[in-house]
Amino acid sequence: MTNPLPDGRLTRGEFRVGHVFSLAWSVFARNFFKFTIISAITFLPFVPLIVVLRRFAPADLAANANVLVTWLLVGAAAAIFLSLFCQAILLHAAFQDMSGRPGNLAESAKVALGRLLPIIGIGLIGVVVMLVYIIALGIVVGAIGGSLQSPGFAILAFLLGIIPGVMIYLMWVVAIPACVVERLGPFRSLGRSQALTKGHRWKIFGQQLTLLIAGLVLGLLIGVVLNVLGGALGPGATLTTIVNLIVNLVWYAGWIAFGIMILVVTYHDLRVAKEGIGTDQIAAVFE
Repeated sequence: MTNPLPDGRLTRGEFRVGHVFSLAWSVFARNFFKFTIISAITFLPFVPLIVVLRRFAPADLAANANVLVTWLLVGAAAAIFLSLFCQAILLHAAFQDMSGRPGNLAESAKVALGRLLPIIGIGLIGVVVMLVYIIALGIVVGAIGGSLQSPGFAILAFLLGIIPGVMIYLMWVVAIPACVVERLGPFRSLGRSQALTKGHRWKIFGQQLTLLIAGLVLGLLIGVVLNVLGGALGPGATLTTIVNLIVNLVWYAGWIAFGIMILVVTYHDLRVAKEGIGTDQIAAVFE
């Protein structure tokens, strides 16, 4: 089948951030509603927490802190689980689109379900590594601040200490796509991501920083528009509340889905650059 997004725009050894954004936007725009709805599913675990919060008056929140913390932890765990599952669904669906195959969410869900345990393994490894890293960073920063009696040196040490964490993230950024597409275990997926990103991590850093800044700016603009609308309708207007909820849900879900498309295309383009293979060859593993 003819690939509607030919790899001819790339050559072996070439990885372009502009191409990643362009291709990711093309895939996302063609599947906006479908991908946004799938992404929005990750917010469902927090609905019970919102209901619980609405049950208590502000004065009762401290007295019921244990209940709120329990719901928050359960919601966060379920959200992480759904996030990984939905990311795998979107990844498979994106490759189907890029290779010109008809989208089938049931098939994408089946593939995602089959890779769920290794994906959870990647998530757990990432969480453990980051926790150890944060604890170690806190100890080092505290020791420097205490021994030198200088908050400035402590802040500088903290800022410098962030760099290794960022490098770890950049090394492992395409581990989940590698896990799903190449059917690798957690550790092999992380190693595969490290190999694919080698030599291109500064570009990936610029790509992720651009995505972050764009998200912050657009989110700020949307917030300003919603505030203006709320001022026009009145702070207590039911319509204002409904519009705020809908717009924010669509915005966050859509932005998360687009971010996943960026990761999918990054993995795709890295394989094109490193191995010289095309979309059809990458997606052939799903047949």
